Amino acid sequence: MEFGPQTPARAISECGAAVALPAIMEQSVGERRKLLGRDGWTAMHHHHNRRDDRAAALAAKDITEGSACARTGLATCVFTYERLDAGLKVFTSGEADNPIASGYRTCRAIPPR
Repeated sequence: MEFGPQTPARAISECGAAVALPAIMEQSVGERRKLLGRDGWTAMHHHHNRRDDRAAALAAKDITEGSACARTGLATCVFTYERLDAGLKVFTSGEADNPIASGYRTCRAIPPR
C-alpha cells in the first residue's frame, strides 16, 4: 500500500500489522467516514476512469475513496483511507448506494532509522 503526502520520507510499510480502528465493520460509507475521521483517518481520493462503472458512480455521489470495484455482480469494492502512521483498505459488498464494510487490511508506516 502506498501512503500519501503525510507519510514520512522513505517510510516503508508493514501490512497486516495491528492498527487500532474504530468499529467500522458492517458500517455504511457515510458512517465509516465519520468514525474514521474522529480517529484521525482521512479518505484518499481517487481519479476514476470509465472502465470501473461502480467506482465512477460512487465518485459521482462524492464517495471518492472507492479505489476499485470488482465486476462480479456482487459490487465488492475497495475503499482507501490514510492516517499519519498507517494506511487502510476497507472491503465492501452489496449493491447499495452506501456499501457496507465486510473486511479490511491495514498497513503501518515504519519510519527510516
